[in-house]
Amino acid sequence: MRLLLDSSVLVAAFRNDRGASRKVLESVLERKVNVLVSVPLLIEYEAVLTRPDQLAAMGLTAAQTNAVLDGVAAVAEPVSMRFVWRPQLKDPCDEMVLETAVNGGAQRLVTFNMRHLQLAAKAFGIVAVTPLDAWKEIRTVRRSNVALRLQSSLLDEARRVSASEGVALNQFINVAVAEKLSALRTEDYFRERASRADLAKAKRILKRAGKGKSPLPGDEIR
Repeated sequence: MRLLLDSSVLVAAFRNDRGASRKVLESVLERKVNVLVSVPLLIEYEAVLTRPDQLAAMGLTAAQTNAVLDGVAAVAEPVSMRFVWRPQLKDPCDEMVLETAVNGGAQRLVTFNMRHLQLAAKAFGIVAVTPLDAWKEIRTVRRSNVALRLQSSLLDEARRVSASEGVALNQFINVAVAEKLSALRTEDYFRERASRADLAKAKRILKRAGKGKSPLPGDEIR
């Protein structure tokens, strides 16, 4: 399952250890699900989570918080923001979240902001869900660990998609290569953060964050 996490979900995951958001983030760090993150989204995570009031509520330092985010970068699938569809929403931050989900081919957009994101996500074939609904679904989905021979499977998929788009295979491949080249800077950013990551340390720090505190409203596991 391909998830994108709104920054509010990260805040809830850090601020208490008993809510659905924490379970979702732990599943991400344990590679039980695929999480999609763009450079702008990861920068927003960092900006929000390292505010003095957030650090005080979490009981962590900025360095500890960034250690967890490095872990997220290490397991995430980087998303390049190749296309934009603005305006779709009133809040520019919501626009960026939606665009990351669309560019990354997310299946689920995990958010507390269902009011604004649900219909916008649905227009792109993405299902917006609360952290609780995401956690319930994660528990029922087994992630595949089957190794594939990518050359043949990618070729078959390229043929299928190019035919559905009504373009020649060569043209489709040329466009795909161009998009890959544009994504290299994004990959470099994630590679740099991932090189600092220590997932075991990230999970230890996360266990200390918000320990014993009640879940935020709407994040309770029922």
